[in-house]
Amino acid sequence: MKYRHIGMAVLFLIAYFGVNFLIACLGFDPIVSTIFANVIISAFGLLYMQRMPVMSGQKVSWSYVFYITVVSFFVWLFSQITATYFLSVHSDVGFDVYQDSVAMNPSAFIVLSVFVAPVAEEILMRGVVYRSLKQVMPIGFAYAISAVLFALFHGTLVHIVIGIVCGILFAVVYEYTGDIKCNILLHVFYNSLSIFLGGIVLPEFLFLPVVFGVFDIILVGIILYEIIRVYKSQCNGIASAVVNADAKSVISD
Repeated sequence: MKYRHIGMAVLFLIAYFGVNFLIACLGFDPIVSTIFANVIISAFGLLYMQRMPVMSGQKVSWSYVFYITVVSFFVWLFSQITATYFLSVHSDVGFDVYQDSVAMNPSAFIVLSVFVAPVAEEILMRGVVYRSLKQVMPIGFAYAISAVLFALFHGTLVHIVIGIVCGILFAVVYEYTGDIKCNILLHVFYNSLSIFLGGIVLPEFLFLPVVFGVFDIILVGIILYEIIRVYKSQCNGIASAVVNADAKSVISD
């Protein structure tokens, strides 16, 4: 039964690109066709999530919201530095096509990035793909594979490293909260930064190898800390459940 979810996750990914292609063939521009594909697939994905094993999570406090928002800001800053550096030394045909599509319909792109994509991508990549993967493999592999798929999903070279980092962060947040709505809001925040602050020229010292290297180490450390924290919270939850079950057994005896 659990392997059936993997098959469905693959089917959803294929269906997404298939629907996107078919709508584009009807004459819609790439951004509009992507919006339609996102809406259609996320609707079916949301329905399918109701049939999957329930995600349990921790109660989300305001301190956690503040903390993960700050982490997301630094991940966004990392993505801006990485993208700027990468595009200054490498060509990326996929990114050029992406930019041309944005220039054709900037208003639709804002709608896609801020409202549609965060909902659809979280439902598809975390709600369906990640949850399916964790049914059949250790959670660390589920983090990694879902993050790589999320990066490839964007279709450009510059999104590979950025997508992997964001994919791991979003998967960890989903594992901790168990609530896809938290992921959607976090994704909206991240994409809004890219839309409204993406044109800001970053200080040159951020591109120095030493500064960027230290920044990378800190970011990796934070993500590893989050992974360990989620793991410990789950272990504590399992231990508490076992203790409660034993206590009930003793009482009934």
